Order: sequence, then structure tokens, then C-alpha cells
Amino acid sequence: MRPASNPGKFMTNEELLKVIKSTEIGEKSIPHGIKCDVYIVIEASDDDNSAKYFPDDCGVWDWKSATTVNQTFVVTDTLDKLRTVYIKKEQYCVKKMVNGAIIYEPLFPQCFNIA
Repeated sequence: MRPASNPGKFMTNEELLKVIKSTEIGEKSIPHGIKCDVYIVIEASDDDNSAKYFPDDCGVWDWKSATTVNQTFVVTDTLDKLRTVYIKKEQYCVKKMVNGAIIYEPLFPQCFNIA
């Protein structure tokens, strides 16, 4: 566990990117016990097919009414920022406003496989 840089607030996407890039080895699981204003980087590998165990000791989460936001990002050319992208017609796109209408413009090059 590591102390949060801004206690009581969520990290920005850029702060998360820095943490991920600077962490060599993550934790295998979340430890039991009190966790207040800390973060934990969990190690994950493509060859690890086992289910991850995350203890629920932070109180009850109402899974019926709660939501989880899944968002896709790409790292910018400067490697220090994340850009939100959307998958449209099997392509990574950026959202733009043109003449009051939202359009999704494909990124170029499309160098990722979308599965």
C-alpha cells in the first residue's frame, strides 16, 4: 500500500498513468484491514488465468443499483497523458463536436486489435 498524494480525492488519469509506469512489481492481492487514503497496484499478467480475489472489507457495495464505468484510453505521443477513445464500427475513435453535432473520428493509424 502506498499513501495517496491527494487524500480524500481520486487520482487523475495522468496520476494513475505515472503510478502504473513507475511501479515495477504490483501486489498479488489486496491486504485485509483498514485502508484509508492509500492506493494499491495489483499485479496482473496475461498468463494468469486464475480469478483474482479482492476482499470486501470496505462496507457493503450495492451491486444492483451501483454502476461501474469502463472507459478506453490511449497514451498520447508525449507518453504522459491519456486520451479517451471510443470504439465505433470496430475502430478506435475520438469524439469531436462539429457544427453542434457529435462525430466520432477514427484514429490513424489503427494499430490495435479490437476483440
